[in-house]
Formats: sequence, C-alpha cells, structure tokens
Amino acid sequence: MEQLQFSQLMTRLTELIQQVGKGQFAKSGAGHAFAQEAEALGYTLQVTATPQSTLLLPVNMKRKFLFMLNDDALGYARIAFGSAATLTLGMKLAAGGGGVLLDNNVPKAQINIIGSIANNANITLIEA
Repeated sequence: MEQLQFSQLMTRLTELIQQVGKGQFAKSGAGHAFAQEAEALGYTLQVTATPQSTLLLPVNMKRKFLFMLNDDALGYARIAFGSAATLTLGMKLAAGGGGVLLDNNVPKAQINIIGSIANNANITLIEA
C-alpha cells in the first residue's frame, strides 16, 4: 500500500466510510485492503450533528469498540442504534463533554445521530 500523509489518510477513510454507508463498498482491490487496515486499527472522525436524524455509522458486524464525545458548549446530541434518532429518544451526549464508551457487547446496528442546535461540529467518534 502506498504511503499517505495523515490528512490524505483521513480524507480517503472518510470517502470509504461514505461508500460503505451507500452500499458502494468494494469487495476487493486497494480500497478493500485500506478499509480492512483502518478497521483493524480503528479510526477517529470529527462529525456534525444537526436537528435532523442522520446516519452516523452503517451496520458493522465487526465493531468491537465505540467512543463518542460531544465537546460543544451549548448543544446536546442523541444517538440511536438501528432506528432514527430523536431529541427525546436515544443515548444522550450532554453538552460540555458528554460521551459514551462501549467496549463490551457493542451494538453492530447502524448508528444515527441528531443534535439540538443547527450545526454541532464538535462530536468526536472513534470506532474499531
């Protein structure tokens, strides 16, 4: 595999994650090898929560670790496993550092997120 700069690596990883979410994931080739390596090592993403339920992560039958943190001072976010997120239902990530760490019996279902403010770009996600 070619050597990539960190920013290139994160850009490519984001593209692959979006492809997985759209069902466009290659079953072979360089993209597949890259995704397998990223999956084995885990990765960190900065994501944005909006007032509309949005797909955060697709189904991942190999998910073994999940960490999410909301570092926004004002807006909270909620995550839902396997269904749309709402502002009243789901796991709450409180404003100012609310988070969740799952490392035992981690849900494999798709994960959706919703935020209480227009654009909360302060959500950090780590999946392995």
